[in-house]
Amino acid sequence: MGVMPFHLEKGVMGLRFDYLTRSPEVRADLRTRLGGVGTDPFAVASSISIPWPGHPNISIDALGNNIGPFSQALDDLFALNAAQFDHHERRTGQEYQQDNNQLEPRNQDTPGNRGAFAGYWTWACRTYAGLQEEMRQAIHAAVTSAKPRVDYWWDCTLRDNNPSRVITCFDLPLIARVFFCTPHLDPAAPPSPPSRVAPVESRVRRDPGLPSRP
Repeated sequence: MGVMPFHLEKGVMGLRFDYLTRSPEVRADLRTRLGGVGTDPFAVASSISIPWPGHPNISIDALGNNIGPFSQALDDLFALNAAQFDHHERRTGQEYQQDNNQLEPRNQDTPGNRGAFAGYWTWACRTYAGLQEEMRQAIHAAVTSAKPRVDYWWDCTLRDNNPSRVITCFDLPLIARVFFCTPHLDPAAPPSPPSRVAPVESRVRRDPGLPSRP
C-alpha cells in the first residue's frame, strides 16, 4: 500500500499486544497497573513482569524487546498458562513470527517500526493535551471489560490535522477493540512534497535519532 490512503491496519504494536493480552496473567497485570489516573502507559508497556513459580519472572519490554526475546516471552507465558479463547487462537512465539511475516513490511516487527510507533505516539502525547490519559483509559477499559479477548488496531480515518485519538469499541460480541487513530497525513513530519506533510506511514521520520525503518 505504500503511501496510499488506507483505513485500518494491524501494526507492529497491535500484533504484539494482541498476543500479550491473550495471556490471562498479562491482562491482569495491565488491568492492575493501568488503573491509576495519570499512569504512563508507555512505562507500563516497557516493564511487564509476570511471576512464574519455580522460574524467574517473565520480563517483557513490549516496546523495546527484539523479536527473539519477545517470542521467547510468549512461549514462557504459554507454558505458564495455556488458556486459549478457542482451539484456533495463536499464542506461541513461532505463531507470532508467522503472523508477523504476513504484515505489510512497514508494520513488521523491526527495531525501526517499533521506534516509529513509539516516536509517533510519544510525540502525539506531548502535543495533544489529555491523549496519554485517553490511551491509558482506553487500554484499561478493554482489559477490564468482560470481553474475553482484546484486539489492537491502527485506524487512519481522522481528518487531516485533527489530533490523534485512542478509543475503545465494545460493539462486537466477544472482543474489545482498541483503535489508535491518526490522520492519514502526519502533522509533525517534514513536508514531502513541500505543499503537504508526509503520510503517517511514510518512511519520513520526524526524529533522525530514531532507528531507520526497513
